[in-house]
Amino acid sequence: MTEKIISSHLKRHLNLATKISALTYVWGDKDEKVGDKSIPRILPILLKLLLSSLETSFVIFPCVIGLVTFFNPCQIPFLGGLLFNRESCLDFSTKIWIRLPLALFEFGVMLRLCVIGGFYVVYVLLMGILHLWIESISGPTLTFRKYRRVQIVEKLVNGCNRFRIFPTVAVIFPAVQIIGGFALIRYASAISVAQVVFLVAQFCDIFVANVLLFSGSGVVNRKSAEAVKVMQMRVGPKGKIERKVIASLTTVKVWFASNFVDSCTPLIIQSFCASQTMNLLLLI
Repeated sequence: MTEKIISSHLKRHLNLATKISALTYVWGDKDEKVGDKSIPRILPILLKLLLSSLETSFVIFPCVIGLVTFFNPCQIPFLGGLLFNRESCLDFSTKIWIRLPLALFEFGVMLRLCVIGGFYVVYVLLMGILHLWIESISGPTLTFRKYRRVQIVEKLVNGCNRFRIFPTVAVIFPAVQIIGGFALIRYASAISVAQVVFLVAQFCDIFVANVLLFSGSGVVNRKSAEAVKVMQMRVGPKGKIERKVIASLTTVKVWFASNFVDSCTPLIIQSFCASQTMNLLLLI
């Protein structure tokens, strides 16, 4: 089911699908290794935690939406609440042949959103940023040719994510973190243990995703600048042409719309999320 959903969605976005195929080809080429592979030890742990929790959420969240719709079919913003008024809802609230199709419809819509959104965020955006992170780390084997290859991957990653995927993520993920943190703090004593566990899992998912996406993009920019400096120091006094060529290299940047992520962006994002959560707690 997951493969059919993704393939049917990609058929309507052939340009993006072509870029994703190019990314897959570049990532699958293992003939050359770029840079030093001494990545932080916490990165694989965070990545495994995020992927495991997302796989669980992709199953649980559509099921929860379907059950909520089944027991309360007229709840807004679901389909039943938009089609029927309050009196009609009271009339068929006990009729399973009306509640079941509405619940299956909401389950299917949410499953499709989770699968397609997870594919774009995890396998296109996140994996592209992490690949750039690993390949842009300066090391003893870094050469001009290998750095150019990193820049090719940068163009592919930005071509896939710059104008649609990353701007959407940059708006939705911090907003979900703010609302989730507010709901967890404000209503923790008024809801059941199962609901608290669900909110905690949701907040941890979105927090780790924000940290990996924005921190990885910031590290890519910083490490690529260090790599250019390393190549400049290796050029001897007679290598005038080599020095000019290396000086023309630009740092690797992960763009979203007209902005790019630098090393300070993750701190700004988390500071904004914390301040807005406190503002909501003070206002409500």
